[in-house]
Amino acid sequence: MKKRNSLIYSVLFMIALTAFTTLILAVLDQSTRPRVEIQQQMETHQAILFSAGIESTEENVESLYTERMKPVAGEENVYEYYEGSELKGHVIPFEGSLLWGSATGYLGIAEDGKSLLGMDIVSNAETPGLGGRITEDWFRKQFQSLALKEEPPYLIYRPAAGGNVDAITGATQTSESLRIILNKTLTEYFEKKGGN
Repeated sequence: MKKRNSLIYSVLFMIALTAFTTLILAVLDQSTRPRVEIQQQMETHQAILFSAGIESTEENVESLYTERMKPVAGEENVYEYYEGSELKGHVIPFEGSLLWGSATGYLGIAEDGKSLLGMDIVSNAETPGLGGRITEDWFRKQFQSLALKEEPPYLIYRPAAGGNVDAITGATQTSESLRIILNKTLTEYFEKKGGN
């Protein structure tokens, strides 16, 4: 009889502990959700600015975003980049599959279509230290002010003939997948716009 009571007590204790822990997690989720959403929005705005070739900090990201980026009517997540009243380029979203998962980000294209303004990754599921290196500054910065080829493929990894960007050593498949995504995004953009 004692064993049976001890089993019932153990089961009831585990149910109570699970319910209590779940309640605490739910309260924490609800109480931090607004802060998390603000942080995610700030990171997205920083990625959009970086893709336009604009460095920002947590302190000035919102003012720079409001001042220089204008959403394009009827286009989801597409922005025009202005300096004063002069249109300097467009920032467009990209999305696609890499080696271990998908990646999303933004690509900035100069108004004349002859160069990239920049590129930034918003999210990816690649292995840190390997494919995840696509978010490192050295990799992202090589796309800033990058002259584009006149026809596809616009981006080619060195040392191939005509190469204009570096791949990540040890992450060949991730690098190649990203290059394909970016070239596809650029091709679709130029076809829609009517050429570069």
